[in-house]
Amino acid sequence: MNKDWLRHFSDTDLAVVGMLIFLIFFIGVFLWTFRKSAGQIYDRLSKIPLEESEDLHAK
Repeated sequence: MNKDWLRHFSDTDLAVVGMLIFLIFFIGVFLWTFRKSAGQIYDRLSKIPLEESEDLHAK
């Protein structure tokens, strides 16, 4: 089944460009997520669910 579909797919340049765009985007998101300055932000965000809110006690 895959061979039949690939036989009719003649625009391989578009597939290569799409794969390169996806790869660059994936590497960019990966590097942005694991950058050194992100550690402080993630530590602060991880403590938000543990903080008590005054809005909850007012009701």
